[in-house]
Amino acid sequence: MARSDDLKCKTEAPQGKKPNDVLFGADTPNEAIKFLQPDDAIRVSVFSLPDGESISVFEIDKSTGSECADTGTGAEFPYDPCCDGVGKEYTKAGTYYIKGAGAFKFVYSGISGTASVKYTIVKNSSVTEKMACPACKCYDTTWTWTGSEVCDGENVMREEVSNCGTKRLVLNRPTTWTAAGVTVCGTDLIQVQQSNDCGKLRWVDGAHTTWVATGQSKCENHVTVIEEVNNCGTTRWTATTEVCGYSPSVPFVIEVFDGCCGGNQVGYMYHPDEPRDPAATVAVEDCDGVVWGYIYPTVATGRTLPVGGCGETPIGYAVNQSTTAPSFAQCGGDVIVNVPKTTVENTVNVEPTPIEVIVPEPPRSVLSVGWSGDNLLLTYSDGSNQTIATPVC
Repeated sequence: MARSDDLKCKTEAPQGKKPNDVLFGADTPNEAIKFLQPDDAIRVSVFSLPDGESISVFEIDKSTGSECADTGTGAEFPYDPCCDGVGKEYTKAGTYYIKGAGAFKFVYSGISGTASVKYTIVKNSSVTEKMACPACKCYDTTWTWTGSEVCDGENVMREEVSNCGTKRLVLNRPTTWTAAGVTVCGTDLIQVQQSNDCGKLRWVDGAHTTWVATGQSKCENHVTVIEEVNNCGTTRWTATTEVCGYSPSVPFVIEVFDGCCGGNQVGYMYHPDEPRDPAATVAVEDCDGVVWGYIYPTVATGRTLPVGGCGETPIGYAVNQSTTAPSFAQCGGDVIVNVPKTTVENTVNVEPTPIEVIVPEPPRSVLSVGWSGDNLLLTYSDGSNQTIATPVC
């Protein structure tokens, strides 16, 4: 809507009478209003117009009158004398005509001073209808879907074309993503590949990676490691808190029950100088304080033989069998019979009776353990023997 002072008659008659008066130029604003009497027409000469810029023409509801009286609503409408609702718009260099009478507003879309446009007032009778209607602008009023869709970020856009041939993209629906059937296992999460209805791919976080034991295990550096498999089929070895690979090498006689041979058991302790389970912390000493080896402070599977010291209170538990100690002899009358090492399991759900440890001289490398008559015979690596008295079989 133009301001009322823009529409006041400003003695328009003398203007445009000489050819090539400036409509838009170096020192003009982007809007200009011209008044035409009934016998007048205006010739617009567009000499230069930047690409993409245009000049639109509007007709103002304003009575020109003989003295340009300020009457009418001042409302503006696209000037369309011959285009059925489609107004005039100049988009390129050329010569254009507008027939009076009326008040006309010219609007330049570009930057002021970048167009070169001039005008001349001519006789209305000299302008034919063909001369007045070549530059009609089409207004987009109806839109039709072309059948084409494109993706724009997270949305599917529908392409439409107007009655003027103009194309545009409008929102059709949000993009939907579905699993493409490809997964990749990460350290903590499974990555899932997805595709959308435009054919694009992406990776998203799926389920957490889970690991379960396969039942396989092995000993590495005295630590039990177990094999695990995840929900992608990948396997790994995981260290546990369980120690392994330790075997005590020092045998000694433990008197567990009263009676004959069955009352004596051979237990095992760790030599002070050999690798031992860190849990074997109880030192086995004689009454003079000489350390013979180490046993466990608590009972557990495979170490159930209670060991007493010089007093009556158990000091710990010896190992039932060893993979590194020499074999011991079973009771067989006067015959010494060497047999493989075996484990004599001892029930530990009752308070064990304190026993006395019978040990040889300070530890040496024991080659074999056997019976000599009623006594336990230990043979050492230096060739010496040690006889230890036991109850008579």
